[in-house]
Amino acid sequence: MRKLIVGVCLAVFVAVCLVAATSPSASATTTRTISGKITCAKGNLSYGSRVVGVWVQSSAGGSKWSDSLSRSSTYGNIATFSAKVKTNSSSTTIRLDIGCGGTKTTWASNNSTPSITVKGDKTGLRIKCSEATGSRAQRCSYISSSTCSSAYGIKYPISATSVKMRFKDVPIYRNYNGTSSKIAMRVEGTNSGSVSYSVSAGVSAEVKAVLVKAQASVSSSLTTTNSSGWTNEVTISVPAKQYGYAMYVSYGKKVKWAKQRVNSTCSSTSTLSSGVYNFPSNGDTGEGWYVWTSTS
Repeated sequence: MRKLIVGVCLAVFVAVCLVAATSPSASATTTRTISGKITCAKGNLSYGSRVVGVWVQSSAGGSKWSDSLSRSSTYGNIATFSAKVKTNSSSTTIRLDIGCGGTKTTWASNNSTPSITVKGDKTGLRIKCSEATGSRAQRCSYISSSTCSSAYGIKYPISATSVKMRFKDVPIYRNYNGTSSKIAMRVEGTNSGSVSYSVSAGVSAEVKAVLVKAQASVSSSLTTTNSSGWTNEVTISVPAKQYGYAMYVSYGKKVKWAKQRVNSTCSSTSTLSSGVYNFPSNGDTGEGWYVWTSTS
């Protein structure tokens, strides 16, 4: 009887060992890298709002914000991103939610990509989002490297320098110092006037597109027209035998621009048109008195 009990115990022990040896272990964690380049665009144009955030939605768990997001130093609407997503499955379905405009925590436009199934890493993605306000919606698409021109459309590279733009209907104040010593010239009064953009070179057809790009990359206070009314004064130190001048201006920007298209393979760029626009600034910080002295 004792031998039988020992035999049964041995049999049970062997069976348990066999089960333990053949049982599958818990699923191993898989880490996948999801990365690529994003463009936020308005219509078929290259310019758009800044890329402010990327959320990676994973059906098998591991959803997260991107680990890195680096915007282009030239075009804030173009950025690269990367995220390492961990799951306990052999594959997962990925959807990207992309913020265009606003801040990292409050997006102006929430745009999604189509969902794709990922087994390993998914790198080198190229994504274009046609941003719009409202609830999250699928407004992004994956594009191939062979569709460069359709992906990035028309580009507006610009450069800007400062310019003083006089308000219409506001006189230039002038006073002569006929004495042999320096005097103070004081100008005061109530004035109103306006100043509008001007075309220094090229045509006016691209004003709207260039202004949007300039507001995004140069100064958000730039506008097509600044109308203002004010009551204030300014004092000028005028040397002997010279004239003192005071002119009310908008401290705007002279914007040199080009309208360009990249060819289908991204190997060359053609310039469609170019020009120079002068845009005034809006608001109290963008206007004021400009004073100078001269012998005539």
